[in-house]
Amino acid sequence: MRQVDLREAVNAVSDVVQNRPRPLREFDQIHMKTGDMVLQSEIVADWANGKRLAFIGDGDAVSVCVAYLKARGVLDFGPTKITVYDFDERTVQAVKRFADRERLENLDAVLYNCLDAFPDSTKYDCFYTNPPWGASNKGESVNVFVQRGIEAIRYDGDGMIVIADDDELPWPKEVLGNVQAYASSRGFY
Repeated sequence: MRQVDLREAVNAVSDVVQNRPRPLREFDQIHMKTGDMVLQSEIVADWANGKRLAFIGDGDAVSVCVAYLKARGVLDFGPTKITVYDFDERTVQAVKRFADRERLENLDAVLYNCLDAFPDSTKYDCFYTNPPWGASNKGESVNVFVQRGIEAIRYDGDGMIVIADDDELPWPKEVLGNVQAYASSRGFY
């Protein structure tokens, strides 16, 4: 793996950030900062290299960053296919517009609500989700997003889950405990 040109990566991710819709706080949408997105995108691209990747929600637009960084040659690794499943029509349209404008043929988005069963019969190799943190529902949103990711890989593959971890707040620890209990009871460990 070659060294990433940080200036080129930040500029590419800035293009993506300018394209994504503003977060809606009522849906617990909180966007990553550009520097964090650069780091996260490199991690995800390396982790999912050569694989078919489903994003279960993606208000941050990490999916777009991963595809764009590879297409621009900033990264020489990444997934072969990326599909975003999101309930926010603004997010889905932003992904589609960006993919079309930049000719990112391996990137697509589908309008989808996680409250419904996973809609696609395609088996993905891995899934990524940065779900709503679950402060208002004791982590149930995290459980639902993870379950949909597991459905996307047909119970055989890998998942990357971004969840809250803030020592200053008491509720992230409760959410983590509830998510771990859920995962353990479902045999995910």
